Amino acid sequence: DMGFDVMHYNVHKTFATPHGGGGPGAGPVGVREELAQFLPNPHVRERGGNYEHYEPSNSIGKVHGFYGNWPVLLKTFAYIARLGDEGLRDASAKAVLNANYLAEQLEYEVPFGPFHHEFVASAGEQDAADAAKRMLDYGVHPPTTKWPEIVDEAL
Repeated sequence: DMGFDVMHYNVHKTFATPHGGGGPGAGPVGVREELAQFLPNPHVRERGGNYEHYEPSNSIGKVHGFYGNWPVLLKTFAYIARLGDEGLRDASAKAVLNANYLAEQLEYEVPFGPFHHEFVASAGEQDAADAAKRMLDYGVHPPTTKWPEIVDEAL
């Protein structure tokens, strides 16, 4: 228990699913059991060894096409099933270690450290988009550019 009631999962950050180019993305929401009745319809539950749709009376109703981007969610499930609890903890710890290691290797002081799984850096005098394109030349997946606007030419 992490002490909060609602969790939005950025599966593109956490579970090895694609995000770039405007998608495809997926963002499942998890809640404490007592709040589940308020989530949008339809819900899925197990009953007698089978799964069924149902609609709790306190639900806010249907707000979007159900299942979302199911191929991305299926990949997320496979990633979780393959790694298991310990593997997920290990992958998360390594992501934090890698982000902090990379931040230390940069030749300027990165604001707002220490870091979790990512950080924001500045391309300095260079255009951030040009720096990102150059990373592609070396087979490195580039970061988001120009955002958030907390440093000049954000990477």
